[in-house]
Formats: sequence, C-alpha cells, structure tokens
Amino acid sequence: MEAIQSLQTAYAEAVTSGDAEAWLRSFTDDVMWMPPGEAGFAGKEAVRAWAEPYFEQFDMQEILSANEIEVAGDWAFAVQDYVFLATPKEGGEAAEERGKGIVILRRQPDGSWKIAYSVWNRDHALPGGE
Repeated sequence: MEAIQSLQTAYAEAVTSGDAEAWLRSFTDDVMWMPPGEAGFAGKEAVRAWAEPYFEQFDMQEILSANEIEVAGDWAFAVQDYVFLATPKEGGEAAEERGKGIVILRRQPDGSWKIAYSVWNRDHALPGGE
C-alpha cells in the first residue's frame, strides 16, 4: 500500500508543480478516464489532450486524501477525497473543486502501480448548473 500512497503523492505533486509529463506517468497507456459531466474515454494520449489546456492555462494544486486502499493481486483500488485549486496564469481568482473519486490501479511488470481507471465526482455543481 505504501507504493500506492507514493503514486498518489507523486500525482498530486506533478499537478501542483505543473509537470504534465510526470503526471501522465501515473497512468497506464490504456487508462480509462471518466470525468464528471463528460463521456468517458480511453488512452493516455486522450488524457493528455484533455488535460493539456489545464496545465497550459492554470497554476493548479491537488490535495488527495485516501480513505481506503485495497489490494487484490495485481489490481488495487483507492477511494479518495480531493481538493483541486486552479488559478488562471493570466490572473484572476482561484477556483476550488472538492469531491470524491475512485481509482483502480494495475501493478506493472516492474512492481510499480499505475492508474488504469479513474472516475470522480464533484461535491457541488459548477456555476451555471453543470
């Protein structure tokens, strides 16, 4: 479980430092991405395209709190709460999102863990009712 907690820490640190490449290393090549209010999609390159505007336009901070981690062979899941802050790089107020999610992880041949499925939901509606 320590390796999974380390992955979550590296994930959050990559978001906060604005390092998209380090963040993408958290995922399997065939990751299934299921953001709130959008259709899910698969593949690390699709996740890169989805996330690129965030990394380009915002200074971000992600705080993850794992509530439960369970391991079953080469698969694991983590139930977590999150706080995500995004401040426009061109200036303006920070937006805050709080929510909860679940990630399903797959052990890699080298023994490390990567996120194979990620689904999350906000604890509040976005402005405009989204």
